[in-house]
Amino acid sequence: MEIVFYREKDGSRPVQDFLDGLENQGAARIMRYLTHLAGSGGRATGSAYKKLHGYPLEEIRVQQSRTLHRVIIHVKVKDKILVLHGFTKVEGQETPKKELEQALARYQAMTATLGESKRHE
Repeated sequence: MEIVFYREKDGSRPVQDFLDGLENQGAARIMRYLTHLAGSGGRATGSAYKKLHGYPLEEIRVQQSRTLHRVIIHVKVKDKILVLHGFTKVEGQETPKKELEQALARYQAMTATLGESKRHE
């Protein structure tokens, strides 16, 4: 599977910018998990992966101290992993709805570009 990062119309890559802003260990852990996910054909294992119920999205979760780094993805669009959105939250906080909405908007934009239907799985 190919890992594809979301790109804005102006060419910027907000998820890669997010990862670049993390401490090396956090970004490396997220990239290792994405690489593992791609190598396993999108089959997820472990506590770092979570399906976001009610959305066609999944979340990769990495914790550093009390800080939680999240990257929202969608697996298996034409054998691709779409890397949609990254954010940091505090332990115990629910995932903010604005973060989910941002990821969903990016998912819809990318699937439209790739010719996929905008269906919830």
